Amino acid sequence: MKKIFLILCCTLLVACNQATAKSKKTPQAKYVFYFIGDGMGVNQVNAAEIFLGQVEGKYGTSPLCFASFPYAAFITTHSASSGVTDSAAAGTALATGEKTQNGALGLDESLTHPINSIAWKAKKNGMAVGVTTTVTTDHATPAAFYAHTKSRDDKNVIRQQREASGYDFILGAPDDGSLPYRLDRKAGELSQADIVRMAIDSLMRVNPEGFFLMSEGGMIDYACHSNDAGAMIGEMLDFDDAIKVAYKFYEKHPDETLIVVTADHETGGLVLTRGKYETHLDRLQYQKMTVKRLGQEMNRLKKQHGESFGWPIVQEFLKANFGFGGPLSLSERQLRRLQTAFDNTEKGIGKGEKTLYQEDSEFCVCVRTIMAEIAMVNFAHTCHSAGYVPCFAVGVGAQQFMGRFDNTDIPKKISSIAGWK
Repeated sequence: MKKIFLILCCTLLVACNQATAKSKKTPQAKYVFYFIGDGMGVNQVNAAEIFLGQVEGKYGTSPLCFASFPYAAFITTHSASSGVTDSAAAGTALATGEKTQNGALGLDESLTHPINSIAWKAKKNGMAVGVTTTVTTDHATPAAFYAHTKSRDDKNVIRQQREASGYDFILGAPDDGSLPYRLDRKAGELSQADIVRMAIDSLMRVNPEGFFLMSEGGMIDYACHSNDAGAMIGEMLDFDDAIKVAYKFYEKHPDETLIVVTADHETGGLVLTRGKYETHLDRLQYQKMTVKRLGQEMNRLKKQHGESFGWPIVQEFLKANFGFGGPLSLSERQLRRLQTAFDNTEKGIGKGEKTLYQEDSEFCVCVRTIMAEIAMVNFAHTCHSAGYVPCFAVGVGAQQFMGRFDNTDIPKKISSIAGWK
C-alpha cells in the first residue's frame, strides 16, 4: 500500500512539474515589427530629441517614441569586405543574420550561396509578411529581405525576385523615385505612418494569427547624404510617427507583439556642435523645404519673374522658407557668401556639388551650409561611416536587445523570439 501511495505521489509531482514548466514556457511573438532607419546613427536620434527639446525651450531632450523603449543596444555594422558597410551588405546582415560583401544582396560571403531572410522564415512558418519603405522596394534594404544577387544594381533580377517572393504586402515609392520628404510633402501624399497603417490592416486580413512587417525609413539616408540637416530632422520625426502606429498596435496586443528599431549604418558623420559648446537645432524649424526642393523652386521663380528675377526676390523667398533675415540673423559674411553663390549660379560659373542621390547648385549648397552653421551642427562627409548604430526594442522578448552586439545578431534574436525555424 505504501508503495502504491509513493508511486501516486511521484506521478502527481511529475505532472505538477510538467504543468509548471508549460506555464513558464517563454512566450512567442505573434506580431513582429522590424523598423530600419537607413543612415540613422546615434547622433541622428540624439539630434531629433535635442531639436524637440529646444523647440520646447529647454536645453535637454524631448524623447522620441522609439528611443523611449525600455531596452536598447549598440550595434556594429561592418560588412564582410569593409569596415564601412554599404546598404546592401548591411541589409543582408539585418535580414539574414549573415555577413556579405558590399554591393551584394542575400548571398553569403563567398557570393556563391543564397541565404534566406527572416521574412522568408516568417512566411514559411505561416505568417503574413510585409516589406515597406519610403524609397523604392527594389532598393538595397527592402530587397535584402527577398533578393539574391551579386549586385544591388541588377534591378531587373531584383524586381523579378520581388514578384516571385509571395509576400503579402510590398509597398514603397514607384521604382523610379521616392516618396516626398516630410518637409516637401503635400496634402494627400503618403507618409511612412500611412504605409504602416495600410500594412497592418492588410496583414491582419491575411492572417490575424501572426505577421512580420519590415518598414524602412529610407529618406533619412538621402537627407544625410546631401548634408541637409533640416530634411534629416524631418525624416527622423516621420520615422518616429510610423513607429507610433506600431506602438498603438502593441498597446492592444502587449503580450503578443515585438517591435525592434535599428539602422543599417550611419550616414554623413553628423556632429552635434561646431566647436562652441552650443547647439541650436531648434532653428531648423524655420526651414520649410528641403535643399532639393529649393533648387526646383529657384527654377520656378526664374520662369515666373523672367527678366525681373534677381537677388531681392530670392532674399524674400529665403526669409519666408528658411528664416534668413527674419527669425534667423545672418552675419555680413554669410550674406555676402549667399549673394556670391547666387550670382555665380546665375552666371553659370557656380561650383555645385553632386552627392549620391542629388545634385545641388553652388547657391543651394551655400544655403544648406549656412543653415547648418546657424543650427550649430556639421556633417563630416557625404558617405556612410563605421559608427555604432542604435537598437531599441519593446514587447515580447525585448529584453534580449541589450548591451552591444553585431547587426547579424538582430534577425537571429527575432527568429528565436518568434519561434521561426
